[in-house]
Amino acid sequence: MKYNPFATNFKTKALTFILVEAVMFIIASALVAIASKLLTLPERPQMMIMLTIQGIVLFIASPLITARLLTHKPFKYLSLTTLPTLKQIVWVTIAMIVMTPALNLIVSWNESMHLPEFMSGIEEWMRANEDAAAESTKKLLSLQTLTELIITLLIVGLMTGVGEELTFRGVMQKLIEDKWQNHHIAIWVTAIIFSAIHLQFFGFFPRMLLGAFFGYLLVWSKSIWLPIYAHTLNNSMAVIAAYMLNINLTSEDIDKLGTTEGGSLWTAAISLLLFIYCVIKLRKEETTNNINQ
Repeated sequence: MKYNPFATNFKTKALTFILVEAVMFIIASALVAIASKLLTLPERPQMMIMLTIQGIVLFIASPLITARLLTHKPFKYLSLTTLPTLKQIVWVTIAMIVMTPALNLIVSWNESMHLPEFMSGIEEWMRANEDAAAESTKKLLSLQTLTELIITLLIVGLMTGVGEELTFRGVMQKLIEDKWQNHHIAIWVTAIIFSAIHLQFFGFFPRMLLGAFFGYLLVWSKSIWLPIYAHTLNNSMAVIAAYMLNINLTSEDIDKLGTTEGGSLWTAAISLLLFIYCVIKLRKEETTNNINQ
Protein backbone atom coordinates (compact mmCIF):
# COMPACT_ATOMS: atom_id res chain seq x y z
CA MET A 1 0.00 0.00 0.00
CA LYS A 2 1.47 3.31 -1.11
CA TYR A 3 1.06 6.22 1.29
CA ASN A 4 1.26 9.90 0.50
CA PRO A 5 4.54 11.57 1.61
CA PHE A 6 2.87 13.61 4.38
CA ALA A 7 1.27 10.54 6.01
CA THR A 8 4.27 8.40 6.85
CA ASN A 9 3.90 7.96 10.61
CA PHE A 10 1.15 7.15 13.09
CA LYS A 11 0.96 10.64 14.64
CA THR A 12 0.53 12.30 11.26
CA LYS A 13 -2.09 9.78 10.13
CA ALA A 14 -3.99 10.00 13.42
CA LEU A 15 -3.89 13.81 13.32
CA THR A 16 -5.17 13.74 9.73
CA PHE A 17 -8.10 11.55 10.85
CA ILE A 18 -8.91 13.79 13.84
CA LEU A 19 -8.72 17.01 11.79
CA VAL A 20 -10.93 15.64 9.04
CA GLU A 21 -13.49 14.47 11.63
CA ALA A 22 -13.39 17.88 13.33
CA VAL A 23 -13.92 19.79 10.08
CA MET A 24 -16.72 17.47 8.98
CA PHE A 25 -18.34 17.78 12.42
CA ILE A 26 -18.43 21.56 12.01
CA ILE A 27 -19.88 21.21 8.51
CA ALA A 28 -22.50 18.69 9.67
CA SER A 29 -23.48 20.91 12.62
CA ALA A 30 -23.87 23.91 10.31
CA LEU A 31 -26.00 21.95 7.85
CA VAL A 32 -28.21 20.63 10.66
CA ALA A 33 -28.68 24.20 11.99
CA ILE A 34 -29.56 25.49 8.51
CA ALA A 35 -31.97 22.62 7.87
CA SER A 36 -33.72 23.13 11.22
CA LYS A 37 -34.31 26.82 10.39
CA LEU A 38 -35.44 26.31 6.81
CA LEU A 39 -37.65 23.28 7.39
CA THR A 40 -40.67 23.34 9.66
CA LEU A 41 -41.31 19.68 10.36
CA PRO A 42 -42.55 17.49 13.23
CA GLU A 43 -39.93 16.28 15.68
CA ARG A 44 -39.39 12.79 14.28
CA PRO A 45 -38.83 13.88 10.62
CA GLN A 46 -36.42 16.52 11.90
CA MET A 47 -34.50 13.83 13.79
CA MET A 48 -34.34 11.70 10.63
CA ILE A 49 -32.96 14.62 8.60
CA MET A 50 -30.40 15.37 11.32
CA LEU A 51 -29.29 11.72 11.38
CA THR A 52 -29.03 11.66 7.60
CA ILE A 53 -26.83 14.77 7.48
CA GLN A 54 -24.61 13.53 10.29
CA GLY A 55 -24.41 10.05 8.79
CA ILE A 56 -23.42 11.20 5.30
CA VAL A 57 -21.07 14.02 6.28
CA LEU A 58 -19.51 12.78 9.52
CA PHE A 59 -19.50 9.00 9.13
CA ILE A 60 -19.37 8.33 5.38
CA ALA A 61 -17.67 11.30 3.72
CA SER A 62 -15.19 11.73 6.57
CA PRO A 63 -13.56 8.25 6.43
CA LEU A 64 -13.53 8.38 2.61
CA ILE A 65 -11.70 11.72 2.69
CA THR A 66 -9.33 10.48 5.40
CA ALA A 67 -8.52 7.32 3.43
CA ARG A 68 -7.85 9.38 0.30
CA LEU A 69 -5.46 11.65 2.21
CA LEU A 70 -3.63 8.64 3.67
CA THR A 71 -3.30 6.57 0.51
CA HIS A 72 -3.73 6.64 -3.25
CA LYS A 73 -6.01 3.60 -2.98
CA PRO A 74 -8.69 4.67 -0.48
CA PHE A 75 -11.17 1.89 -1.31
CA LYS A 76 -8.52 -0.77 -0.80
CA TYR A 77 -7.40 0.90 2.43
CA LEU A 78 -10.97 0.75 3.73
CA SER A 79 -11.22 -2.93 2.67
CA LEU A 80 -14.05 -2.09 0.29
CA THR A 81 -12.51 -3.98 -2.61
CA THR A 82 -12.83 -7.43 -0.99
CA LEU A 83 -16.18 -9.19 -0.71
CA PRO A 84 -17.08 -11.70 2.03
CA THR A 85 -18.02 -15.24 1.10
CA LEU A 86 -21.61 -16.46 1.14
CA LYS A 87 -20.76 -18.81 4.03
CA GLN A 88 -19.44 -15.89 6.09
CA ILE A 89 -22.66 -13.94 5.47
CA VAL A 90 -24.77 -16.96 6.46
CA TRP A 91 -22.82 -17.60 9.68
CA VAL A 92 -22.88 -13.91 10.64
CA THR A 93 -26.64 -13.85 10.11
CA ILE A 94 -27.10 -16.87 12.36
CA ALA A 95 -24.69 -15.44 14.94
CA MET A 96 -26.52 -12.10 15.14
CA ILE A 97 -29.83 -13.90 15.69
CA VAL A 98 -28.74 -16.52 18.23
CA MET A 99 -26.71 -14.04 20.29
CA THR A 100 -29.83 -12.01 21.21
CA PRO A 101 -30.70 -13.72 24.55
CA ALA A 102 -27.07 -13.62 25.76
CA LEU A 103 -26.78 -9.97 24.74
CA ASN A 104 -30.06 -9.18 26.51
CA LEU A 105 -28.60 -10.61 29.72
CA ILE A 106 -25.51 -8.41 29.39
CA VAL A 107 -27.72 -5.38 28.68
CA SER A 108 -29.79 -6.15 31.78
CA TRP A 109 -26.67 -6.54 33.92
CA ASN A 110 -25.13 -3.31 32.56
CA GLU A 111 -28.33 -1.34 33.18
CA SER A 112 -28.42 -2.47 36.82
CA MET A 113 -24.86 -1.36 37.59
CA HIS A 114 -24.28 1.16 40.37
CA LEU A 115 -21.18 3.23 41.07
CA PRO A 116 -19.75 3.60 44.61
CA GLU A 117 -21.52 6.07 46.89
CA PHE A 118 -18.78 8.71 46.55
CA MET A 119 -19.43 8.71 42.77
CA SER A 120 -23.18 9.22 43.11
CA GLY A 121 -23.01 12.60 41.35
CA ILE A 122 -21.33 11.03 38.35
CA GLU A 123 -23.90 8.23 38.32
CA GLU A 124 -26.76 10.75 38.34
CA TRP A 125 -25.20 12.51 35.36
CA MET A 126 -24.74 9.19 33.55
CA ARG A 127 -28.36 8.21 34.28
CA ALA A 128 -29.57 11.57 32.97
CA ASN A 129 -27.65 11.06 29.72
CA GLU A 130 -29.01 7.52 29.45
CA ASP A 131 -32.59 8.68 29.98
CA ALA A 132 -32.19 11.42 27.37
CA ALA A 133 -30.77 8.95 24.86
CA ALA A 134 -33.56 6.47 25.61
CA GLU A 135 -36.18 9.17 25.05
CA SER A 136 -34.60 10.13 21.71
CA THR A 137 -34.48 6.48 20.65
CA LYS A 138 -38.12 6.03 21.64
CA LYS A 139 -39.16 8.98 19.47
CA LEU A 140 -36.96 7.78 16.60
CA LEU A 141 -38.51 4.32 16.68
CA SER A 142 -42.11 5.46 17.08
CA LEU A 143 -42.83 4.34 13.53
CA GLN A 144 -46.31 3.15 12.60
CA THR A 145 -46.44 2.78 8.81
CA LEU A 146 -44.59 0.62 6.31
CA THR A 147 -43.14 3.74 4.69
CA GLU A 148 -41.73 4.90 8.02
CA LEU A 149 -40.27 1.43 8.55
CA ILE A 150 -38.48 1.42 5.18
CA ILE A 151 -37.09 4.94 5.64
CA THR A 152 -35.90 4.13 9.17
CA LEU A 153 -34.26 0.92 7.98
CA LEU A 154 -32.38 2.87 5.32
CA ILE A 155 -31.21 5.57 7.75
CA VAL A 156 -30.82 3.83 11.13
CA GLY A 157 -30.03 0.41 9.68
CA LEU A 158 -28.06 0.77 6.45
CA MET A 159 -26.59 4.28 6.56
CA THR A 160 -25.53 4.04 10.20
CA GLY A 161 -24.08 0.57 9.65
CA VAL A 162 -22.04 1.74 6.66
CA GLY A 163 -20.90 5.01 8.21
CA GLU A 164 -19.90 3.77 11.66
CA GLU A 165 -18.04 0.76 10.25
CA LEU A 166 -16.11 2.87 7.73
CA THR A 167 -15.15 5.27 10.52
CA PHE A 168 -14.35 2.89 13.38
CA ARG A 169 -13.29 -0.37 11.73
CA GLY A 170 -12.27 1.05 8.35
CA VAL A 171 -10.04 3.88 9.61
CA MET A 172 -9.62 3.90 13.39
CA GLN A 173 -8.97 0.18 13.85
CA LYS A 174 -6.45 0.20 10.99
CA LEU A 175 -4.61 3.20 12.41
CA ILE A 176 -4.28 1.55 15.83
CA GLU A 177 -3.19 -1.74 14.27
CA ASP A 178 -0.56 0.09 12.19
CA LYS A 179 0.78 1.58 15.42
CA TRP A 180 0.81 -1.51 17.65
CA GLN A 181 1.04 -4.26 15.00
CA ASN A 182 -1.50 -6.29 16.98
CA HIS A 183 -5.05 -6.69 15.69
CA HIS A 184 -6.38 -7.75 19.12
CA ILE A 185 -5.27 -4.46 20.69
CA ALA A 186 -6.67 -2.54 17.71
CA ILE A 187 -10.02 -4.33 17.87
CA TRP A 188 -10.59 -3.85 21.61
CA VAL A 189 -9.32 -0.26 21.82
CA THR A 190 -11.55 0.65 18.87
CA ALA A 191 -14.50 -1.20 20.45
CA ILE A 192 -14.04 0.73 23.71
CA ILE A 193 -13.91 4.07 21.87
CA PHE A 194 -16.86 3.03 19.68
CA SER A 195 -18.98 2.33 22.75
CA ALA A 196 -17.80 5.30 24.81
CA ILE A 197 -18.47 7.83 22.05
CA HIS A 198 -22.20 6.99 22.16
CA LEU A 199 -22.31 8.43 25.72
CA GLN A 200 -24.72 5.72 26.86
CA PHE A 201 -22.84 4.35 29.85
CA PHE A 202 -25.44 1.84 30.96
CA GLY A 203 -25.24 0.19 27.57
CA PHE A 204 -21.44 0.40 27.39
CA PHE A 205 -20.51 -3.29 27.69
CA PRO A 206 -22.95 -4.83 25.18
CA ARG A 207 -22.06 -2.14 22.64
CA MET A 208 -18.34 -2.70 23.26
CA LEU A 209 -18.72 -6.46 22.74
CA LEU A 210 -20.64 -5.89 19.52
CA GLY A 211 -17.91 -3.51 18.38
CA ALA A 212 -15.25 -6.11 19.11
CA PHE A 213 -17.21 -8.74 17.15
CA PHE A 214 -17.44 -6.36 14.19
CA GLY A 215 -13.70 -5.76 14.46
CA TYR A 216 -12.90 -9.47 14.37
CA LEU A 217 -15.20 -9.88 11.37
CA LEU A 218 -13.03 -7.38 9.49
CA VAL A 219 -9.85 -9.24 10.44
CA TRP A 220 -11.27 -12.67 9.57
CA SER A 221 -12.83 -11.68 6.25
CA LYS A 222 -10.42 -8.92 5.16
CA SER A 223 -13.59 -7.15 3.99
CA ILE A 224 -15.33 -4.15 5.59
CA TRP A 225 -18.57 -5.36 4.00
CA LEU A 226 -18.96 -8.17 6.55
CA PRO A 227 -18.97 -5.93 9.67
CA ILE A 228 -21.13 -3.45 7.71
CA TYR A 229 -23.62 -6.26 7.08
CA ALA A 230 -23.53 -7.37 10.75
CA HIS A 231 -23.93 -3.80 12.03
CA THR A 232 -26.77 -3.09 9.60
CA LEU A 233 -28.49 -6.35 10.55
CA ASN A 234 -28.19 -5.56 14.27
CA ASN A 235 -29.69 -2.08 13.86
CA SER A 236 -32.37 -3.32 11.47
CA MET A 237 -33.52 -6.06 13.86
CA ALA A 238 -34.02 -3.41 16.55
CA VAL A 239 -36.00 -1.21 14.14
CA ILE A 240 -38.17 -4.13 13.00
CA ALA A 241 -38.77 -5.23 16.60
CA ALA A 242 -39.88 -1.68 17.51
CA TYR A 243 -42.20 -1.56 14.50
CA MET A 244 -43.75 -4.92 15.37
CA LEU A 245 -44.24 -3.74 18.96
CA ASN A 246 -45.84 -0.48 17.81
CA ILE A 247 -48.42 -2.27 15.63
CA ASN A 248 -49.06 -4.93 18.30
CA LEU A 249 -47.48 -7.84 16.42
CA THR A 250 -45.24 -8.70 19.36
CA SER A 251 -44.67 -7.86 23.03
CA GLU A 252 -41.78 -6.29 24.93
CA ASP A 253 -40.87 -9.76 26.21
CA ILE A 254 -38.47 -10.18 23.28
CA ASP A 255 -36.08 -7.74 24.99
CA LYS A 256 -36.27 -9.80 28.19
CA LEU A 257 -35.44 -13.13 26.54
CA GLY A 258 -32.38 -14.55 28.30
CA THR A 259 -32.72 -12.39 31.42
CA THR A 260 -33.98 -13.38 34.89
CA GLU A 261 -37.07 -11.28 34.23
CA GLY A 262 -37.76 -13.15 31.01
CA GLY A 263 -37.46 -16.66 32.39
CA SER A 264 -34.64 -19.20 32.64
CA LEU A 265 -31.02 -18.12 32.32
CA TRP A 266 -30.46 -21.34 30.39
CA THR A 267 -31.72 -19.47 27.33
CA ALA A 268 -28.81 -17.04 27.60
CA ALA A 269 -26.35 -19.90 28.19
CA ILE A 270 -27.54 -21.79 25.11
CA SER A 271 -27.46 -18.52 23.16
CA LEU A 272 -23.82 -17.99 24.11
CA LEU A 273 -22.85 -21.55 23.13
CA LEU A 274 -24.55 -21.20 19.76
CA PHE A 275 -22.81 -17.86 19.19
CA ILE A 276 -19.42 -19.41 20.01
CA TYR A 277 -20.14 -22.20 17.53
CA CYS A 278 -20.87 -19.58 14.83
CA VAL A 279 -17.61 -17.80 15.65
CA ILE A 280 -15.70 -21.09 15.27
CA LYS A 281 -17.30 -21.64 11.86
CA LEU A 282 -16.38 -18.09 10.85
CA ARG A 283 -12.76 -18.67 11.92
CA LYS A 284 -12.62 -21.88 9.88
CA GLU A 285 -13.98 -20.02 6.89
CA GLU A 286 -11.22 -17.44 7.31
CA THR A 287 -8.59 -20.20 7.37
CA THR A 288 -10.03 -21.72 4.19
CA ASN A 289 -9.99 -18.35 2.46
CA ASN A 290 -6.35 -17.76 3.36
CA ILE A 291 -5.34 -21.17 2.02
CA ASN A 292 -7.15 -20.54 -1.25
CA GLN A 293 -5.63 -17.11 -1.82
